[in-house]
Amino acid sequence: MNFAQIVSNVENYLLDLPDETAAAIPDWINEAVADAERRFNWKHMEAQTEAVTVAGQRFLLTEPLRFKESRGDPYILHEDGDREPIQWAPSLQDMLLQSPQASTDATLGAGKPSFLLALYDEYDEDFELDVYPLPDGESLYSDGEYRLYVPYWRYTAVGPTLATNWFSQNLPYYVIFKASAMGFEFNRDEQRAQYFEQRAEKQFKKGSGQQKRARLQGTPTMSISLGANGPGRLPRLGRGRYRRF
Repeated sequence: MNFAQIVSNVENYLLDLPDETAAAIPDWINEAVADAERRFNWKHMEAQTEAVTVAGQRFLLTEPLRFKESRGDPYILHEDGDREPIQWAPSLQDMLLQSPQASTDATLGAGKPSFLLALYDEYDEDFELDVYPLPDGESLYSDGEYRLYVPYWRYTAVGPTLATNWFSQNLPYYVIFKASAMGFEFNRDEQRAQYFEQRAEKQFKKGSGQQKRARLQGTPTMSISLGANGPGRLPRLGRGRYRRF
């Protein structure tokens, strides 16, 4: 199905609701997708970003687009194609304990990257990634810089401008039933809202169960849409300057 067909199906279920309900259907569809992605990391949400170090510079990159959460350890891709895992730094304090001169002298403590630190501003929900120790500019690439990759889970970009996405192609009735449940809840019809919520949950469990089994078996059971990579924010653990992944 495409977005318009999903809207039409939801409209059919909500046919006897007030006219103003129709205008909210696209938002309920988008919220249905967002809710599914908050609850489960689907295959199509896999993403990674690349960054190149700068010798003597701590900053590596800003928060990737539509970032949800990290997906395993970052790694260095060496010039010969080998991957070398590196670690997430627990906190800035831990990094300073390992290398006290790191905050005072950029010429000391340089080397091959071993840690990435997610650094949050107190008033800004976005983060930046800093690298420890300071890059030494001595990789085997011609420019001496290191190629770092950060795997992560990315929320889907949804909305009327997208004709299809992974959910519309693979779990359309989850979206239809979930959006319909929201419509009946909006109209304070708790009985029908609960009925459609239960139907949506069955679809959710069916889809997530297939993907869980595929991961255990190492083989895919559902087709993956390349057009569904992507809105959302990283769930926060509470306000603070430094937070773990």
